Amino acid sequence: KNDPASLWHFYHDLIRLRKSNPAIRYGNFKFIENNNDQVVTFLRSENDQEILIALNLSGIDQVTIIDPHDLPADRPVKLLFCTTHSISDTLDGKINSELEPWGVRVWLMR
Repeated sequence: KNDPASLWHFYHDLIRLRKSNPAIRYGNFKFIENNNDQVVTFLRSENDQEILIALNLSGIDQVTIIDPHDLPADRPVKLLFCTTHSISDTLDGKINSELEPWGVRVWLMR
């Protein structure tokens, strides 16, 4: 518990994220296309909240690009959760994300 990088803190943060975002708990599920078959991206939506999730299903770094045409229109993206803070995401009309092995990114679509 004393180590912020511990597995305990990781799961604690995930549970807090789930409890504070109804779309993760109850939302509809929709796959979102990306350019990398090693990364799964999907959208969870409930009422006015939409959450975008990207999962690296491989043991090596992966880069993926998510086209905004598959996402809700005119909604900025806010990063809610990631498995590391050393790799940054950029937004150039498209979401460009580098995910570490088995990495996760969770964005709030406002």
